[in-house]
Amino acid sequence: MQYGTRNDPQTGVLMPWYTHGALDEILTWDFQDQIVLEYGGGHSTKWWASRAKYVYTVESDRHWYQTISDFGLQNSALELREKYPVSSYIDVPTGCVPDIVAIDGEHRRECLEVALTLPRPLTIVFDNWQQDFVFVDEVAEAMMR
Repeated sequence: MQYGTRNDPQTGVLMPWYTHGALDEILTWDFQDQIVLEYGGGHSTKWWASRAKYVYTVESDRHWYQTISDFGLQNSALELREKYPVSSYIDVPTGCVPDIVAIDGEHRRECLEVALTLPRPLTIVFDNWQQDFVFVDEVAEAMMR
């Protein structure tokens, strides 16, 4: 798998650090009228906001929260939440009915559980899925099946 820094050919914005194959696929999607819920933000937040109608981001790291705040994005809502209790971190932000859920933050399995209860159609982008050095979870794999 190939990883690394890559700019969006359409917007010039730094893309999320997903595999290049995943990015190639995502670049074929048109989600300009879609709502994104992102668990765990960063430069990916700026990229999602450059392509989507609106982005809701849940972030637990104060550094990343400030970095995202400094982007000055107009079509986004950012919430700084503590990691615990888990239930408050994974709650869907008020008013958010997402078309896409991007999971790259804390409590990944629990975020997936929430995403799987949301109205369909729904696309789930799960960063680092089953990568042995980041996230391996047999229960999450069973849920996705």
